[in-house]
Amino acid sequence: MTGKLFHRFPMLRIDRVLRVEPGASATALVALSGNDAMLRGAPFCPPSLLVETIAQVAALYAEEEERRQSGFLAALTGFAFGDPVPWGSVLEVSSRHAGRFGRLVRAAGEARVGDRLACRGEITIAL
Repeated sequence: MTGKLFHRFPMLRIDRVLRVEPGASATALVALSGNDAMLRGAPFCPPSLLVETIAQVAALYAEEEERRQSGFLAALTGFAFGDPVPWGSVLEVSSRHAGRFGRLVRAAGEARVGDRLACRGEITIAL
């Protein structure tokens, strides 16, 4: 299922896809590793990486089959972040369709560690 994404190591964040409803929503698991070559030495997962993870989960249901290039992040709206997320945590990341205008797709997403909110907000992806 992640083959639908244009991301590859080291930027592919999704470890396991739990559910995809094409055009509507997706949920995935992401194991945060402190051994990530790009982030060694950081004490917690940076908020920007949480946002990127939500965008990748949104792309699971929003990407179009015939596309030859990736969409790109066009906007972030209303993001709120919980306590810092330590390495070794497993995130459950969900995203659902929140609107579309031409090639712009808006998605509402959130990332949780257990019942604790890590972040929540809306992204706009230009396809």
